[in-house]
Amino acid sequence: MSRRRRKNVMTRFATSATLCLLSMALLSGCFSLGRASVPPVTRYRLAYPAPTPRGTPIPANVQVLPLRSAAMYDRVDVVYREGAHRVETYNYRRWGAQPARMVRDLIERDLVAAEVAQAVVGGPSLAADYVLDGVVEEFEERVDDGCSAHVRIRFVIARSAAAGRGAPPLQRVYEADEVCLDDGGDDLASAMSRAVASISEKLRADLVDFADDDLSGSPR
Repeated sequence: MSRRRRKNVMTRFATSATLCLLSMALLSGCFSLGRASVPPVTRYRLAYPAPTPRGTPIPANVQVLPLRSAAMYDRVDVVYREGAHRVETYNYRRWGAQPARMVRDLIERDLVAAEVAQAVVGGPSLAADYVLDGVVEEFEERVDDGCSAHVRIRFVIARSAAAGRGAPPLQRVYEADEVCLDDGGDDLASAMSRAVASISEKLRADLVDFADDDLSGSPR
């Protein structure tokens, strides 16, 4: 190969290598810019003030069982619904834990803070006189007409198996809607918290009524 031809080959090789490196650098820059432009994931929790003591506790122990959840809401993604059938989730909004677990923790906390019973027992326990069992049926933002937080939970209040026979179980569906002041994640979490607080208050009242009726008719 002549010296001139060898020089041309080397020049073309150097040019190709330079273009290749430049392309890689540009692609890398694009990917870096793409990563930098992705919004961070924000996580939210339910929070509201604990209730004040109600007075004389019922002379019984209460257990809050782990809540189950409808499949659509058994996730940490924030779910929103538009219309009867369209359901979506936000890309960058998450709950700090699954809604059913957060709700259960707050229900138990509220029972303790309100001093509804002589004790609130956790986990499988033979010391429980009454149990609360529930299913989170809906836990979503509704966007048909602005922003509103919607919560629907079905609870069963029953005498525990260890406590023996008593009043028939009471099943109630608790539903609450709270309007968001804006469509931001913080305000949605605040509205959801108010909805859960409302349900918790009604559940406590029903538990007291159920226990009072049961205990008044109990032979003990």
